[in-house]
Amino acid sequence: MGKPANLVLWGVGTSRTIRAHWAMQELGLAYETRPIGPRTGETKTAEYTALNPRQKIPLLQDGDFTIGESAAIVADLSRTYSTPENALIPEPRRQYAAWLEWCFFIVAELDSTSLYVMRRPGPMHSVTSMASRPRWSPMRRSISAGNYGIWTWPSRMAAGF
Repeated sequence: MGKPANLVLWGVGTSRTIRAHWAMQELGLAYETRPIGPRTGETKTAEYTALNPRQKIPLLQDGDFTIGESAAIVADLSRTYSTPENALIPEPRRQYAAWLEWCFFIVAELDSTSLYVMRRPGPMHSVTSMASRPRWSPMRRSISAGNYGIWTWPSRMAAGF
């Protein structure tokens, strides 16, 4: 395990930033937090833009190295600071492949769908019309009740959604 030079994690308040904070805690790393939020203007400052031209959070500074994207941060931290007793990424090829599969599912499917639902203004006509089929009735009831959030998905999935 390498010794952290000077770890600074930029960003708080989103599921994406929580991933990086969680990984750092799991690895027992000491780090500084810069608590900036998304869509607040804080990512558009000259200081932050110089570090991350994409102006997104999270961003990890590890000495003179910077990396963005939560899954990439977690993978880099694990590869750099894991020990045999405390690793976030499995070593055996098939376990590693399963880990990658879940990572890609989370960032490509789960994140994009949840962001679409959370940011979509107004009623969800296309989803509601799809929900008129009997198979989708648990979803229709959930949408009608205003339950668009990710935290209601496990119960909907268990109900056959």
